[in-house]
Amino acid sequence: MAAQSPLISIPKKGTDEVDWTSPIRSTISQSYGEDPENYATECASLQRCRQDAVKGAGSDMTGASPSFLETDVPNTT
Repeated sequence: MAAQSPLISIPKKGTDEVDWTSPIRSTISQSYGEDPENYATECASLQRCRQDAVKGAGSDMTGASPSFLETDVPNTT
């Protein structure tokens, strides 16, 4: 009779929803003295990217999320 390997149950890792927009807007206002509304688009993009990372990357071969692919990335070359 073959020996049976012990099984270990490992719970699925999870995370809570976190809103980064409010603290970032507060930092922009307090540290830089600028209107955080000027950065609303960038804050929303950052929040979308984080949510995509938490929920899992896209199902394509690159693993790139759809919201990242829609983001304007400056060309630094």
